[in-house]
Amino acid sequence: MLSHDIVAGCPVEFDTLWEEVGGCFRRCDTRLHAKRYTSSLLGNVKRKNGWQLSEHLGDGTPYAVQHLLGRSNWDADIVRDEIQRYAFSWTGNCTFPKAGAKIWQGAKGPRFRRK
Repeated sequence: MLSHDIVAGCPVEFDTLWEEVGGCFRRCDTRLHAKRYTSSLLGNVKRKNGWQLSEHLGDGTPYAVQHLLGRSNWDADIVRDEIQRYAFSWTGNCTFPKAGAKIWQGAKGPRFRRK
């Protein structure tokens, strides 16, 4: 699992990932907000809600985060697929659960069952 320490220790890789994912966002300001938002999600914010993430980003209100998540024009499925493709390039062929799969903690780690 990525953490702020890993991202802070590998800023080049985080930037490389966002070069790949950046094409999913039509506007450069939306791309920048998404990158900052992701960085704050991986950051040392105790509660990851709109207000506290906005404060971590240096914004006075959560309106930019709300706009990114609710009104900006981008497709979360395409972003997910790009991140998966980037992860596959590092890890090889591995399996991710599909939407709607049941996930539980097994003795050997997380498990999932497709519907």
